[in-house]
Amino acid sequence: MMDQEIKEITDDYLSGRLDRRSFFRRMTAVLGSYTLVHHYLEVSGLAAGPIARREAELASVETREVHYPSGEHSILASLSLHSGGESAPAVVVIHENRGLNEHTRDVARRSAVAGYVAIAPDFLSRAGGTAAAGSPDGARQVIRRISWQDVTADMIAARTYLQGLPEVSGHKVGSVGFCWGGARSFRFATSDPELSAAVVFYGSPPPEDLLDGIRCPILGLYGENDTRVTSTVEATRAQMEARGKSYEPVIYPGAEHAFFNDTRADRHDPEASADAWQRVLRFFEVHLTP
Repeated sequence: MMDQEIKEITDDYLSGRLDRRSFFRRMTAVLGSYTLVHHYLEVSGLAAGPIARREAELASVETREVHYPSGEHSILASLSLHSGGESAPAVVVIHENRGLNEHTRDVARRSAVAGYVAIAPDFLSRAGGTAAAGSPDGARQVIRRISWQDVTADMIAARTYLQGLPEVSGHKVGSVGFCWGGARSFRFATSDPELSAAVVFYGSPPPEDLLDGIRCPILGLYGENDTRVTSTVEATRAQMEARGKSYEPVIYPGAEHAFFNDTRADRHDPEASADAWQRVLRFFEVHLTP
């Protein structure tokens, strides 16, 4: 019965009878949680296949699965770029703590709509990838075992890969990350002097002793009710200012952790999300475009 329901919902979505948000609402009602929906879409191949094709067509962008080298490892990623053929600056999109999912893929597509070449790596690739994890909690356990050093190497390798693409203009690359990925986006800036801009969505700051390594501006976007993360903002602001670093935090009143994730009906804040995305685009326009 469940398989038939999922098939009917998927058919309705792919035929245009459901939009993306309605698709996620109905899938969540059947599978029980948004994390289970995302994991199902990765395991089934729907996220990388039919969903990617439909959303890319609607957005007039190109999306494809790629692999890039990171040392001896091959990292799976979703690459999105504008279909007009013009070269553009690039962005690394860093997923949440349960691996690569449709939300992260969609941010990459939205970045492409805005005129960037965007790559969304699967940072579980060293352990077989998100789709190979047995469950969302299994993916979370895997990600906990991946070291900072390995994630950093894979982020830097993504930046290097982007800079080698003919579709990428110049050498400016930015990053944007969410939750676990937000913390990694901040950490990316401490480790890679070639990173040109970093956006942190509700991610924890790096240890203070690493802030000296930052060479690019940071934009932080936080929900007021996400006190575990938001409570660190003022101390981070003071630490960055003391070092002469650029850090622009924005806290959205009444917003929760994961307020930007439009596949989470319980957390998504449309007004805060719209404002945050415009801030991201202005930030990247200033720091990534010639």
